[in-house]
Amino acid sequence: MPLFLLLYLLLEISLFIGIGGEIGIGLTFLWIMGTGFLGSFVLSHRLTGWMQTNPAPKTDDFPIEPVFDAFILPVAAFLLILPGFAGDALGFLLLIGPLRRVFYRLVRNHGRENFNGFYSWTSEQKTKIVDGDYRRIDDRRE
Repeated sequence: MPLFLLLYLLLEISLFIGIGGEIGIGLTFLWIMGTGFLGSFVLSHRLTGWMQTNPAPKTDDFPIEPVFDAFILPVAAFLLILPGFAGDALGFLLLIGPLRRVFYRLVRNHGRENFNGFYSWTSEQKTKIVDGDYRRIDDRRE
C-alpha cells in the first residue's frame, strides 16, 4: 500500500508539472478550485439524499447496484475534492452513470471469481445456505 501511495503521489506531481506548465498557473488553480467545489457539491447532494430509499424490485434478488452507487458517488466526490489531475479524472469517470455501471460489473465479476464465502443466495437458488457445525445433545441423562 505505501508503494501504491508513493506511485500515486509521483503521478500527481508529474501531471501537475506537465499540465500546469501547458495551461499556466491561473488555469491550473481554477481547475483545482472548480473540481473541489464540484466534489463538495456532489458530496453534500449525496449526503442529503442518503436516507432516500428506492423501492426494492419485486424479485428475490438483493438490489446491490444502488448500494454500490451509494458507496461510489461519495468516493468520486472525495477524489474531486482532493487536488490532482489523476484523481479528478477518475472522479469524473465515476460520476458518469454508464461508466459507473461498467465499473460495477467489473467489480461484481471480480468478486464472483475470487470470493468464496460461507453465505450464498442467488436468484436461481431460493434458499439460504449457511455453513456451520452441530453437535447432538440427548435429553436422557444417566
